[in-house]
Amino acid sequence: MPREWTFVRGGRATIDEPLYRCPTIAYAAQVLAVVGAGVARAALRSARAWFYDLSHEVWETVVAGDEATDQQNAHLRRSCCWVTRSFPGSTRSWRPRCTTRPVPC
Repeated sequence: MPREWTFVRGGRATIDEPLYRCPTIAYAAQVLAVVGAGVARAALRSARAWFYDLSHEVWETVVAGDEATDQQNAHLRRSCCWVTRSFPGSTRSWRPRCTTRPVPC
């Protein structure tokens, strides 16, 4: 490996470009954090979509004069748990104990 393609962790950059002047460890932490944020955002979007789809379905059922089915009730309750678990930052003070796992949409 040519020496110009190597670096000393925590040492000075050998390439004079803005990216290489960023603090190395902080930059690596940013990369990991943004991946985690993207995964969390995707999970929340999926959970919210399932929650709203189920809410609409149950609403349409009761508006039609029928009772919500046991399956609709169970799925709606599961979707509520999934939403609150998908975004812990907004539910830190109130987090229900859910014993069910989310069902993929």
